[in-house]
Amino acid sequence: KQKTASELYQCDWSSDVCSSDLIKVCSEATADRRARDLVLIILWAEAALVLFAVAPDGVKIVAIFLNGLSLGMVWGMVVGYLEGRRTSEVLLSALCCSFILASGMVKDVGRALMENFAVSESWMPAVTGLCFLPGFLISVWCLHQMPGPTEEDIEARVLREPMNKTHRIADRKSTRLNSSHTDISRMPSS
Repeated sequence: KQKTASELYQCDWSSDVCSSDLIKVCSEATADRRARDLVLIILWAEAALVLFAVAPDGVKIVAIFLNGLSLGMVWGMVVGYLEGRRTSEVLLSALCCSFILASGMVKDVGRALMENFAVSESWMPAVTGLCFLPGFLISVWCLHQMPGPTEEDIEARVLREPMNKTHRIADRKSTRLNSSHTDISRMPSS
């Protein structure tokens, strides 16, 4: 069997990142709640873009930060649908490509909205997000209809169960205990 992501990932967290609400949302997402959570995350991102449109200049950076936090969770939520399969690497590579292509499409639609429909720079991100919302909702529905990993997938891979706070803390502690630290000051000079 292949190792889990937490077994492969060695890190010495200096803060309580693993217990943060962002990690909590993705790590505790169960299959029955994943579609709802994904839609709520995107609605949060869209609300942040509306805040960007109406906020004074000094607050716009906060709106973009809030939008970025929510969009960062989208990857983790979508990965939940694709992981644990013998074809996960191919599916995740396709997901990466789709994010890259989508970035270009969003920019093209945003530019077209400003040039052809007189949408202001401040409102362009929110209006663009609304244009893509129906397609996003259909995509989430399709993802939710996708069957889970087969018995063969589960046999070949490690099934990842949702992690609650206790599991995240235990994982963080075991990662700290298992990580090796190299003191560069003691390394031989060349």
